[in-house]
Amino acid sequence: MPLEETLRKFQILEKSETIGKLRKLLNFTDEPKFFQYSCSYENNPYDEEQGGVSTDVSEINAKVKALGECIERYCLENIFNPLIEGTYEDLSPLSLNPGDFVNFRNEDMNYKKSQYLEKLKKIKFLWVKGREINSGSNILIPAQLIYVPFSKDEPIIRPQVSTGAAAHEDINEAIYRGTLEIIERDSFMIRYLSQDKLPQIILEGDLKKLEEYFKRYHLDLSVFETTTDLEVPNYMCINEDRTGEGPAVSVGLSSGLDIGGTIYKSIMESQQVRQWIRYSYIQDKKPLIISREQIRTIKDRGYFWYSLNMVEKLFFLNNGQKRMSKHTSLDNLDLMSHLGNKGIDIYMVNITSSEIAGAGFSVVKVVSPQLHPLFLYEEYPCLYSERLKKNLNGRKINPLPHPFM
Repeated sequence: MPLEETLRKFQILEKSETIGKLRKLLNFTDEPKFFQYSCSYENNPYDEEQGGVSTDVSEINAKVKALGECIERYCLENIFNPLIEGTYEDLSPLSLNPGDFVNFRNEDMNYKKSQYLEKLKKIKFLWVKGREINSGSNILIPAQLIYVPFSKDEPIIRPQVSTGAAAHEDINEAIYRGTLEIIERDSFMIRYLSQDKLPQIILEGDLKKLEEYFKRYHLDLSVFETTTDLEVPNYMCINEDRTGEGPAVSVGLSSGLDIGGTIYKSIMESQQVRQWIRYSYIQDKKPLIISREQIRTIKDRGYFWYSLNMVEKLFFLNNGQKRMSKHTSLDNLDLMSHLGNKGIDIYMVNITSSEIAGAGFSVVKVVSPQLHPLFLYEEYPCLYSERLKKNLNGRKINPLPHPFM
C-alpha cells in the first residue's frame, strides 16, 4: 500500500486529536543530515519522549515511522481491553504462569527465587486476553507484561518495556514486526551479557556510502552480527564519536530477514538515539553519570556512555574478523513455525483502540517467556534465562550496564 495512503490514515487520527501533530526536528549542524520527525498525542499523561520519533533518509518513511511509533505508545499507555482479576491457580490452564517470565537471579531478589515463583501463582493479578500464535488458542496474559506503564500495585514479574509493540495496517505484519523486535533484544542481551566476540560486517554498496557519509562528520560506524542459535539475522550498529562533541557511544539494533534493510535500520537507530541523547545532555546541563547506581532513567543510561573513555569498554566485542554478511535475504522463511521448531512460544495481544482501528491500523504487543528481555533500569536487572545460561556456559556475566536505549 502506498505510503501516501498510510499518511492519509494518520491524518484522520490527527484531526480527531487521537494523536498530536507531526513535527519536523532539526539536525545539529555538525551531524549527518537526515529527515527527523516526532509525534506525541493529546493528553499524554507522561512526557513527550513517550511519543514517536524517527530518523530516515526518506522523508515519507520518517513521517510514517514516527506516527506508527506514536500510536504504539498510545495503545501501550491506555488500556482499551477488558481486564480480568484472579490468581494463576484459579485461572489455570487458561492463563500463562507469571513465573515463566521472571528473569531475576536469586542474588538480585529479596526472596529466594523458588519462593517468589510459588508466591506469584497465588497472588491476584489483572489479566488480558491474548493468543498463542502457532496454535491460535486464546490465553490470559498478565496485563503488566503488555501495558507500559502499568500502574496497578502488583509484584513485579518483569520490568516494563515497550519491546514487542508494533503497529501496521495488516495485523499479521504487526505481529511479525513485534516478534522480530523481541528476537532483536534477546540477541543483543545474550551477546552483551556473555561478552561474546562478534564478527564485524563489511558494508557494501549504499551502506558503504552511508558509512563514508558518517565519517565526514567524524563518526565511525561499526556493524556487528549478533545472530544467535535462533538463526534469525540480527545486527548491532555502534556509532562512535571520538571528538567529545556528542555521546561517545550510541547503539542501534535491528532484526530482519532482509539483510541490507536490517543493517540500515540499525544504523539509523544509532543516529536517532545519538541526536536525542546529545540534545538531552545539553538540556540537562551535562550531568555526570559514572556508576551503575546512578542509572535511574533511560537518559541516565545514555549519559553513562557519553564520555570518551567509554569507547574502549566495547572492545571485547570485536573478534578481529571482518566479513561480508553470510546471510542471504530470507523473505520466504515462515518465522513463527521456525521459532516453534526452536522451542520458542510467541503470544500476542491486540491492544488497538477503536479510533486507531477505525483509521485502519492494528497495534499489538508480542511477548515470549523463553526469549531474554531487554531491561533499562539497573534497579531491576534481568540477568537470568535458560538461553543466557546456556550461552554463558559457566562464564561470568558482563557487569557493565549495557549501552542500548
